[in-house]
Amino acid sequence: MYEIRCRRCGAPLTADPESLIDICDYCGYPNIVGGDFDPGSVYVLPTLPRSSIEDRFYDIARRDPQLSSFRDIEVLEVSGAYFPAWYASLKGRVTASWQVTRYEQRGKEVIARKVYLKETTPVARRAFLPARRRVPSSAIRDVLASYTVKGGKAVSIAQEDFDWEKIKLEFLGVEIGRGEATRIMVDKLIDALRSEYRARGEKLDYFSARIDEVEGMRLVYVPVWSVTYTAGGATYTAVFDGHDGTCIYRAEPLTATERLIRMIGGLALSALAGPIFAATASVAGFETSLLLLGGSALAAYTIGASIVESARVERA
Repeated sequence: MYEIRCRRCGAPLTADPESLIDICDYCGYPNIVGGDFDPGSVYVLPTLPRSSIEDRFYDIARRDPQLSSFRDIEVLEVSGAYFPAWYASLKGRVTASWQVTRYEQRGKEVIARKVYLKETTPVARRAFLPARRRVPSSAIRDVLASYTVKGGKAVSIAQEDFDWEKIKLEFLGVEIGRGEATRIMVDKLIDALRSEYRARGEKLDYFSARIDEVEGMRLVYVPVWSVTYTAGGATYTAVFDGHDGTCIYRAEPLTATERLIRMIGGLALSALAGPIFAATASVAGFETSLLLLGGSALAAYTIGASIVESARVERA
């Protein structure tokens, strides 16, 4: 029977057949054990230790005006994992023509005229794609997306002299290979460009995009930490970028003051709905006043529903 051993120290590995990377229990080195991957194109973004993430959370709790008012905050669990994502630079060319309406003042008249615009221009964008078909939350996707902007010194797993003992998180499996990722990235970019040009005017007459180059395609494992904590008798979650400790998402309990403000707002809208309906009915007609009444009722319901919510969301 074929036995998989660590590339660095030779110790036997207990690899999951669905895993791309298996961490050696002895030296901490991440070994490629699945898929047809070049070690030189697989990178790991080093993570802060668990204790640092917990310290960051408590620091945020102390500085946050609302969260600091709760004295019973307790961290229940700090868990993390390495999420794989593909990153690349895409280059190509776009040709598009569209219509816009422009208004000109001629004496006392305002003249509207159709203007036909055309553009051929090169495009260059950085793109990313999660290498798993399902990402548990938008907060995790935000962490993966932030790497395209913030960057960070990712380490190639071919670099054996790195202190791999620092890497203790689980590496999640790769479900989207390089070829499929390239096709999806190209399709998504073309769709995004089409939407951008469509938004430039009233009508998009012609659109053609061609992506000629996909450069620097590499798989990066990005660390994501989740902090589960209790406050005010309920449980909440915060999500951190494991590389620099940025809190990307945080659910917080509502304070009594916030609940009171929302309640007053809902009551005020409900009280004003009747007079608004009567005033607009005599001026703008029944249908218009009915629409305004419906809008006021919906706003009052939304505010009222938020009163019974237990959490407020903060995003980076």
